[in-house]
Amino acid sequence: MKENKARNLLLCVTFIDLLGFGILLPLMPFLALELHATSFQIGCLAAAFPLFQMLLMPLWGHCADKWGAKPILILSMIGTTLSFALFALSTSFVGLVISRILAGATSATLGVARGSLTEPQDKIKTQANMRLFGAAQGLGFLLGPALGALLQEISLRAPIWLAFAICLVMIPLLIKQTTLPKSFRNEDSLVQKFRSVLAHRDLAYLSGSYFFIYLSFAFLFISFPLFLKDSYGYGAKESAIYFSILSVSAVIGQILILPKVQKNFSSQLILWITLFLLPFEIKFLGTAYTGLITALILTMTSIGLFMALPTLMAEIGLRSSDQQKNFIAAFTESLSGLARLGGTALSGIVIERAGVTKAFDASAGIAVLALAILYLANKLHKR
Repeated sequence: MKENKARNLLLCVTFIDLLGFGILLPLMPFLALELHATSFQIGCLAAAFPLFQMLLMPLWGHCADKWGAKPILILSMIGTTLSFALFALSTSFVGLVISRILAGATSATLGVARGSLTEPQDKIKTQANMRLFGAAQGLGFLLGPALGALLQEISLRAPIWLAFAICLVMIPLLIKQTTLPKSFRNEDSLVQKFRSVLAHRDLAYLSGSYFFIYLSFAFLFISFPLFLKDSYGYGAKESAIYFSILSVSAVIGQILILPKVQKNFSSQLILWITLFLLPFEIKFLGTAYTGLITALILTMTSIGLFMALPTLMAEIGLRSSDQQKNFIAAFTESLSGLARLGGTALSGIVIERAGVTKAFDASAGIAVLALAILYLANKLHKR
């Protein structure tokens, strides 16, 4: 009972993290424009969060291994709450940037929650928890933009205050919680943990595959809306609908389909099939047919992708240990942040120089690389 309560709180924290991010993401450029920001400055503002998240999340995972998940999650939630308040109150562009730096620098939630949900000695539980973890992310990212769209009718800053209020409520709930996973008092230094991951070669390769899957996916953040505009004349509203389809399909894949598949097939086979199909799905996604066919291809792509990611997260967790599971989870989450940062920038360069179609080709090629690295990981694991 207590274990389920702790798990549910960790999933709630994960959901709220993505809910707040989803609320803020569509509004951020417009709030920056209110303060006379240039396009370049808006790009820097968008990059501030993933940059500092990428740099500091492994440190937070290391601290969680040493002192336990609870104090790190509380500090992270306090930082996130303050960042929303600062963003809503900012009357200058510099204030917006500082708020996003604060949010990124204190963003420990995803890495530590994922690490705390990992049970290296229990495959079934870890797989189930990673499915729920992914679904919580998907639901948060689905509902966040919808809430933002509703509340911005009041004002552009009203949705930000909602995110602030939700995070503020979570702080006493985390403080009150007594059943979060305890620390195993790992005294290894941060450098020693990095060396340990690199020395564990199949773990390093799995982390590399995780990075390239996210890098491939990040290309679609910019290229897919532009494809919809060029191919069908769709605007922001239609683009939001398609991304909602992606989020709903992701949740369906993780909650309804993946549990049944994992009962009958090995994790290796699931990863092989989903990652083998992914480059073809991305290639077809970037080919104009009709809006309905594109929606169907997007659904298939999303289900396959978000069956692969929690399966891969579980495999990474099962190759970690109780003493460093938070660090490894945080390290791989920081890699996904780097992938989002690099993917959006690289896709912009490819689109500018070669066109939207080539961005889909590049994304498919990166997905092939993720499959190749997975092959190396499996080869090493069998030795």
